[in-house]
Amino acid sequence: MSSEIRKDGYAVGMVVIHRANAIGIAAAATFNAFGAAALSLISSLGLVTVGGVNSIGIVALGGVNSIGLVSVGGVNSVGIVAIGGLNATGLVAIGGGTVTSML
Repeated sequence: MSSEIRKDGYAVGMVVIHRANAIGIAAAATFNAFGAAALSLISSLGLVTVGGVNSIGIVALGGVNSIGLVSVGGVNSVGIVAIGGLNATGLVAIGGGTVTSML
């Protein structure tokens, strides 16, 4: 028996997969995902996050924008360790274009 709560626009539970929005320990969604492990095509927020457009987390992987302690972003990346394809800003930063680093 699942303890998951499902509505048309969102789902909440331990391990959640939803077509729109998901909140859970492990969450995957098309638009927004929030959880310890979050995967989304648009925005994800959590400890370990993967987002197609925006990603915010301790370890953040984002296709366009990524913010986190360790962040990898295809276009923009901000974090303690930041790796960005175009722009990277952080204590340790590696980027193909504009790089702002303390080291």
